[in-house]
Amino acid sequence: MLPIPGRYLMVGVLLSLVVWAALTSTPVTNPLDPESVSAQIRLLNNGTAASRRRAAEDLLKAGQAAVPQLVEQIKNDPDHCRPLIHVLSDMTVVNEQESGEAALTAIEELTSHEDKEVSDAAWEALSENYSIRRRRAIDALTRLGAKIDTVAESFASNGSSIEYAVLDEKYTGGREGLKHLKRLNVLHVLYVSEKLGISREELESLRQWYPRLQISTELNGCLGIVGAMPFGSNVMIDRVLPGSPAAKVGLRPGDRILGVDGVEAPTLRQMVATISRHPPGEPVVVTVLRRDEQVLTFRILAGSDFGTGNCQCGEPPAN
Repeated sequence: MLPIPGRYLMVGVLLSLVVWAALTSTPVTNPLDPESVSAQIRLLNNGTAASRRRAAEDLLKAGQAAVPQLVEQIKNDPDHCRPLIHVLSDMTVVNEQESGEAALTAIEELTSHEDKEVSDAAWEALSENYSIRRRRAIDALTRLGAKIDTVAESFASNGSSIEYAVLDEKYTGGREGLKHLKRLNVLHVLYVSEKLGISREELESLRQWYPRLQISTELNGCLGIVGAMPFGSNVMIDRVLPGSPAAKVGLRPGDRILGVDGVEAPTLRQMVATISRHPPGEPVVVTVLRRDEQVLTFRILAGSDFGTGNCQCGEPPAN
């Protein structure tokens, strides 16, 4: 141990070093300070290349605190929105938690902005990091009790896979969790339990992201007619799923649909809507014209594909 005078000398040297460092170091800008964020936003659009790069780095460090001001500036000056949206996009990648979520939500909202430059730039930002967004969305939905899966290719009429999500009684995300569905990039079918109490309007809002999305509940029946195709004035069955109610009664590929429950010559959309209104186990009357010109009428008990994507006879599977 140093003698007492030696210890005083050592303390004095350390204090001198601290004072010297304080006097000679460059002041550090607080990235959470609103004035500082505003200054970095101005630099991002008007500074030199080096200053723009530093400004973007500082805004990334500011994280969630910078998001409201970035969005406000984008709306106030749409012509110079792209560098700011790029920062938001980078923030969704760099920051896993609150900051990334706030930035991603902001970009999603900007896709609906009235200015085309802003909405186009926002859509481009979403497409840049789609794989990261999808991974996070699946992780978040899984934690909330949702199921994300793909129907085997053998059940798809064109040989491709069909991606679907299931929100049954295990799902705990409520309405707020629906935002993660927008981030899957591809979604063909959404199964939602009626017991969750999510309104049809909220579910229909997902069609902004997936215009052809099919939304079904455990109360919507099916027959197992896949890939039905327009044929003249009728719909022609392209494929019948094995084990489905349609297969059980003998419907065949090539049969032309003349009527479903009194709806004559239904369009494909009308046919699907009419069938889905029947809960599993309820009869559906289908009239077809066979290739040999026979007109046949079938009384088919609707099946269920809830949570499986594969229409089968009987009630929906228990949770």
